[in-house]
Amino acid sequence: MTGALAFPVDSIQVEVDNLFRAQGADPASVRARRPALISLAEQAITTGMGLIKPRTWLTVLPVEAVRHNHLRLAGGFTLRGDLVLQELSSAEQVAVGLVTVGPELDNYIQEYIHQEAPLAYLVDAFGSAAVDQVQCCLQDQVVQQACDQGLSTTTPLSPGLIGWPVDTGQEDIFRILSPDPTVIRLTESYQMVPRKSASFVMGIGRDLKSGVPCDYCSARERCPHRKQK
Repeated sequence: MTGALAFPVDSIQVEVDNLFRAQGADPASVRARRPALISLAEQAITTGMGLIKPRTWLTVLPVEAVRHNHLRLAGGFTLRGDLVLQELSSAEQVAVGLVTVGPELDNYIQEYIHQEAPLAYLVDAFGSAAVDQVQCCLQDQVVQQACDQGLSTTTPLSPGLIGWPVDTGQEDIFRILSPDPTVIRLTESYQMVPRKSASFVMGIGRDLKSGVPCDYCSARERCPHRKQK
């Protein structure tokens, strides 16, 4: 089991357009219609970079059995959910990951949202872009390690996608990784604190198919910032 690992802040490269996309806006349109937001977004990036303290958790567990309503993993752990069974039942192992950029970003936003709302909203967007980058780096690590072993990986799946309820998914992931609750925790409604956090699982095995998480998102048809791949 892997405990919390610090992620190098200087590895995060968030650009102005990333903030606009995180807010569901078209960067070209924002630049044309509201050029003043560009300098404010640059300020938000500088502010955010000084606040984040990224941490990651990752473990890879063998799949011991596939049941009608869950995957049984080594160590007595389980993953429940129709989507998990659909996408990971052919996997030999499952990578379970969790990332956060820390609480200081949340604290800043709460303090300044009523005083400097435009900047606070852009700092919030920076947090979304930053945690996405950390998550992608951790997933890339899983893919590379699988490739080194001649294996393939599935699409990364996160709780809240169609077929994987947030409560079930987050509960299983946090049980497996057992993160320090003073660093990251779940609320009674299964939301992560700090807010700028993300969790995922990926199957590892032979000849596994891979797609994009958007394929399983209930908002995929109306999402203004759906990944264009």
